[in-house]
Amino acid sequence: MDVISLHQSGFDNAVASLGTAFTPQQAELLKRYADKAVLCYDSDEAGQKATDKAGEILREANIKTKVLTINEGKDPDEYIKTKGPEMFGLLIDNAVSFIEYKIANIEKKYNLEDAVEKLEFIEQIAKILANIQSGVEREIYIKKIGRKTEISPDSISAQIDNVIRRKRSSDRTRDMRREKREFEERTGGRTDLDKMRLYNAEKLMLNLMCEKEIFKGVKERLVPGDFSEGLHRRLAAIIFETMERDGKVNPMSVISEFDGGDIGAVSEILSDDKNVDNKLEAARMPFRIILGYKQKQQDKTAAVEGDTAKLQEIMDRLKKDKK
Repeated sequence: MDVISLHQSGFDNAVASLGTAFTPQQAELLKRYADKAVLCYDSDEAGQKATDKAGEILREANIKTKVLTINEGKDPDEYIKTKGPEMFGLLIDNAVSFIEYKIANIEKKYNLEDAVEKLEFIEQIAKILANIQSGVEREIYIKKIGRKTEISPDSISAQIDNVIRRKRSSDRTRDMRREKREFEERTGGRTDLDKMRLYNAEKLMLNLMCEKEIFKGVKERLVPGDFSEGLHRRLAAIIFETMERDGKVNPMSVISEFDGGDIGAVSEILSDDKNVDNKLEAARMPFRIILGYKQKQQDKTAAVEGDTAKLQEIMDRLKKDKK
């Protein structure tokens, strides 16, 4: 009824989610027609929850989102009947950004004259601003919050950075647990996930090393002998030699160096880059995994050989990591 009332009053770009929870698929459908949206759910508690959810989904779809709040009357239909279309048009013009809407709702819960509550307010705001990908947009809100609370933008930025670091750490832990669980399900209970991660990291690194810029950085820290698997070491040696000599790799020439079942494995490695767009960024994770394996092997060797100087270096590194 709200949509019908809006169309009858001349607002013919109004749509509704038909009483269902707003979905990412609906956001993608909207994006075909517009890159901006104004949310206008009911003003009750259910409407506010719907606004929060829909706003997050729309922002995720890169649709610029504002929120229209009706203080008099529960919904657009009632408001238009009592105030008229012109007044509703003014509400649209004065709609606030979704982030401002969320900040205002949080602010209602705190007394900013109280130091403890002000700190809690900043902690809650930091969680919201940490999800903003645009540095410019984030800075705009940081300055607004700074003026409102008389807290320096640098301090607010530091709080946001802490939230981002904790989230990344939590995401990594969650991803590792999921990866481990999926690996055990695929392999009937095998738990040697670290070996599988190393194996996959080496495959991706061997592919990416065929890029000149990546090879330039890799050769400073790795040598073919640092790869854990025989085929990988041999392929790495050929790539190193070819890149040093020619500055590029001809996949067919490299594959011709192998025979039997190795041909298929080498062909797969050289052709599958996981469809990554930013190859320099994609190389960071496998590079760290391989370096970590290399360090562990060096530590084991030092322990077996009783290299006291190396063992002391390991102990110093462990103490530093704990700090």
